[in-house]
Amino acid sequence: SEELIKVLAKQNDLKYKTFAEQNNIATILYKIGELYYEIGNYRKAVEHLVLASNIFKNIERTHNEHYVNLMMFLSNSHSSLSEHSSAISAAKNAYNIAETYNIKSVKLPSLINYGSILLSANQEKDALYFLNKGILRTTSALTLASSTVQLKKVI
Repeated sequence: SEELIKVLAKQNDLKYKTFAEQNNIATILYKIGELYYEIGNYRKAVEHLVLASNIFKNIERTHNEHYVNLMMFLSNSHSSLSEHSSAISAAKNAYNIAETYNIKSVKLPSLINYGSILLSANQEKDALYFLNKGILRTTSALTLASSTVQLKKVI
């Protein structure tokens, strides 16, 4: 149950659990947080996503697509609660990880998420910068895809 997972996550002996056990607990907490987000219970989403994030940090599992997605859910949950500083921090973290570790599957989504979070926090100038950057990347990707299709037709 959800309460059992929270107890496991908060136990002082969590560091003595195996990597796999800690990873599984964090993943379950993340999925519960994601579900809370989807049904609009943003406070519970934040609670679970923060617990999951802390465990992932503890076992050094933060440089991957899974963690970037978690941070985007966390940023959106904070934003929905008008906790703009926390939302920006989580969105920036997601974006920085995706960029630094070149995690292609979440580079564009984390960029657009960061811009959207900045916009919701009324930081229009910074939001415009990141959203324009996202548009440019999307346009570049579409141009490349179109060129590839045209090249295939020629060949």
